[in-house]
Amino acid sequence: MSGEKKLKIKLKKKEGAPSAATTEGNELFKLLSKIAKLLDGVDSLRGVEIEAEEIVLEGVMLPTDLLAGALRQATAAPAAAEAVAPPKPTELESFKFEKPVRSYVGKFEEVKIGATAEEGGSRAFTLTIGGSETPAMHAFEGRLPHRPVVAYLVFDEDPGLPETLLEYYGDVKDDPVAWAKKCVEEFGAKMIFLDLRSTDPHGTNRSAEDAAKTVKAVLEAVSVPLAICVRSGDMKKDVEVLKRAAEVAAGENVILYCGSLTLPAILAAGEALADEIYEYFKAAKEHGHVVVAYQPLNLPGIAVLNKAAMEHGVPKSKILIDPGSVAVGYAVEMAISAMDAIYNKALVGDESYQMPLMYIPANAWMYRESYDDVEEWGDTEQRGHAWEIGTAMAALMSGAHLLVMLDPYAIDAVENFLDRLYLPKIESVEGLLRHLPGSNCKACGFETCKELADAVLKGETDVDKCQRLGDAGKRAVKKLLSPPSPPVVESEEIASWIKELP
Repeated sequence: MSGEKKLKIKLKKKEGAPSAATTEGNELFKLLSKIAKLLDGVDSLRGVEIEAEEIVLEGVMLPTDLLAGALRQATAAPAAAEAVAPPKPTELESFKFEKPVRSYVGKFEEVKIGATAEEGGSRAFTLTIGGSETPAMHAFEGRLPHRPVVAYLVFDEDPGLPETLLEYYGDVKDDPVAWAKKCVEEFGAKMIFLDLRSTDPHGTNRSAEDAAKTVKAVLEAVSVPLAICVRSGDMKKDVEVLKRAAEVAAGENVILYCGSLTLPAILAAGEALADEIYEYFKAAKEHGHVVVAYQPLNLPGIAVLNKAAMEHGVPKSKILIDPGSVAVGYAVEMAISAMDAIYNKALVGDESYQMPLMYIPANAWMYRESYDDVEEWGDTEQRGHAWEIGTAMAALMSGAHLLVMLDPYAIDAVENFLDRLYLPKIESVEGLLRHLPGSNCKACGFETCKELADAVLKGETDVDKCQRLGDAGKRAVKKLLSPPSPPVVESEEIASWIKELP
């Protein structure tokens, strides 16, 4: 501060005192050391500061030998340090990456869809989904035993398909039976998801009996596992339709999907649900079908439905979860967050959330970005394909076990991706039969599909002999008969997966 005096230290030789350079030098060093300690001690006190402006030596002989030695040591130290410094590395140090492996106490239930003749149904094969013991794509941590299934969406009346999809379905859009057959025979579908939209009271309003006839006709036309869907928003009508459909599909172990299940806004503990919900569960239980707990972005609601289903006799192995299927650009991140939360709960042991997850990427075609012809948005056809692909991939990355899709191009892209993750080699007749139509049409020259499968595995013929398996199905079967072992995916190949599609 201004006005304060600075400390000035003066060391002066006494008159008449003898000179002894070495003694004086040693004593001077000791004195300076004591002064330094004194200053350090005072400086550590709060509010006290000593500022030493200068030290003046008068008549005192400098300890030149000690000073010279100190200077030599000070200047030599950097040189010595530099001499012993290790050489700079010319390349990065190698290290081994250890995967952060975790273990989990819970796992997802396995759910089988479809029933063969031996099981009381008429399907050529069954499909099993779920069973995950670890988060999606974390095969290094635990088992992901079943490849996700992609079901083809078929409507029982024309939903107003955009031009991109009319190229595939324009000739069958008014006939659900022909539509389902085309998906199986031309596109290689392994499952059909039949949407009975014509029963909507706000639309065509077909009766439950008419819908049941459609279900029966589709079951007779194709032999792949089936899901039956109603989602008009009218719970009473939708459950009425599903009850009748469950009867005509008895023994086939189909999925009964109701997108209109309504829960109270505030549900008190022990409060009963709507009668229609219990009727839905009862129909599934009586006829041996699978139910779906559909509550969009409502995890507590999903738990309520799952618990109610189990309390009314529907086992965990007959329940799926749909947490709400929205598209890219329309809050898909919220649906993904819901799926992540379900995975977390399931893997820590909460059995209310351990049912396999389904997702409907086909809903992407509800949004104008997938079909509107806007020049600034780029090519309409490719944009539509990309919209459903992007939605499907988001669902897969979050652990969906069952996808419901509409666009054959997008489905090929997703199956192509799954091939690179799973590629289970077909080594048995039963395994190959899962990929054949199962119609025993004899067009291949064999009496049954089983005889064809046996001949293919023995190398006596080729899967191309099958006249009812579409090109996509034949490509898939050939990959599964001779997959790379182990699968090899080059980095530059990742970006070209879509481009590889024919």
